[in-house]
Amino acid sequence: MKDVKKQLFDSNASTSKLQLEVDGFQLEVASSLQKEQDEICSLKSMVNDTATRLSNLGEKCQVVQLETKEGNIIFTSMMMRHNPGHHTVVTYTSKNNGLNWIRSNVIDLGGVGHHSGVTEATIEQLKDGRIWMLMRTNWGFFWEAFSENQGLTWKSFKPTKIAASSAPGLLTRLKSGKLFLIWNRPLPEGKDTFPLSGGDGISSEVAHSNHRGELSVMFSDDDGKTWSAPIVVARVTEKSKGKNLAYPRVFEPEPGEIWVSTTYAGFGGYLSFRILEKDIL
Repeated sequence: MKDVKKQLFDSNASTSKLQLEVDGFQLEVASSLQKEQDEICSLKSMVNDTATRLSNLGEKCQVVQLETKEGNIIFTSMMMRHNPGHHTVVTYTSKNNGLNWIRSNVIDLGGVGHHSGVTEATIEQLKDGRIWMLMRTNWGFFWEAFSENQGLTWKSFKPTKIAASSAPGLLTRLKSGKLFLIWNRPLPEGKDTFPLSGGDGISSEVAHSNHRGELSVMFSDDDGKTWSAPIVVARVTEKSKGKNLAYPRVFEPEPGEIWVSTTYAGFGGYLSFRILEKDIL
């Protein structure tokens, strides 16, 4: 990563807005007035020096999606159906540290096309012990499912109220206890339209948004019943080397310090950055 620039810092405001530019991508970071210049330099150093390490951590987290408080490991996968072709979601659970795996029931909500159906799910354990799944769809919203037995059986499939592009989100629990979601919304911030894709029965049976020009985050104190207002933390600009920001990975090395690594440029590279929980709540 290179060319990190301090673009805007309004020292007269009670809460400042710090904008950084990395390889043409614009990062939106809420920053308190107490933030010192050396912390900005630290962010630049982190972007330059830890992108590869963070990406490796993200890959690991993407494969081992969840270790439950009971000590079981669950990861999500997909299964292609035929006639008509479409995707479905399954999970695998290990109760012996990965020596053996048990496949769940198949979550099949239909579809027609090579990018149709439900795909690329993210999971997290709720405080009551259930596992919550959010699935990518072409239907304008994440769909959800719940498991009461450590991912062995999924039920209660239905759409959420979380508007989403046809792209995967990443759901995780922070050390503060809050749920954290990072994802692509279906419309750019401040816009009410975006060109649709699909609907031809080849890629999908319905036209849908593939908007991946912005990444948004939000937090929940009550296990997803309610959420904070979405905040855009990164967006594509005219100078961006790639025109997509998608497939986020998250790592929290210290409480409230959230590292994000995101695939862009057709899976050809990564944008990595840090946000602080206290600055965006």
